[in-house]
Amino acid sequence: QEGRAFSSQTHAPLDMRMDQSDPFSAADLVNTASVAELSKILWEYGEERWSKRIAEFIDKYRQNKRIETTGELVEIIKQAIPAAARRNGPHPARRTFQAIRIAVNRELEVLQQALEKSLTILKPGGRIVVISFHSLEDRIVKTTFAKWAKGCICPKEVLICQCGQSPKVRIITKKPVLPSGEETLKNSRARSSKLRCVEKVV
Repeated sequence: QEGRAFSSQTHAPLDMRMDQSDPFSAADLVNTASVAELSKILWEYGEERWSKRIAEFIDKYRQNKRIETTGELVEIIKQAIPAAARRNGPHPARRTFQAIRIAVNRELEVLQQALEKSLTILKPGGRIVVISFHSLEDRIVKTTFAKWAKGCICPKEVLICQCGQSPKVRIITKKPVLPSGEETLKNSRARSSKLRCVEKVV
């Protein structure tokens, strides 16, 4: 993975593609997207509060030189984020790298497609279990499961159901299952994980 620059902690070519047959890399995105597009990606997929400023600094840098490595991008991000904001918390480039990785691999779109496909092939009584590792993924899983579990969607004033919609699943985990303290000690990456489960009823 280090060779594909998934982490802001490594110095490698700016790639991030999970599928190497995909011609569009992280470097292509960073060097061709407009400031508005970059800012939107960083805000929506990384929840980065300095998204516009980082996008502007990226644009200023790439006007003189194409951004090719993670090291270059990390330095640009550090310059864009005020020192006071960098003093505490996670690595300053973490949110930007997450956002770019999600965009390059279309991860949220792929997740939604996988959920829909899994429901169609699952037999009644079968269960779908999903572990997400950040809020964007969890939001999609939570919203999709809630939609599937919903019955009639007719307006309240309609006394007899006209839509014919019935629940497709039963939600097993009313609230997400979180990792125990013991698990996070053994595996720090589990700290942000959330598990949700539904059971198909029809």
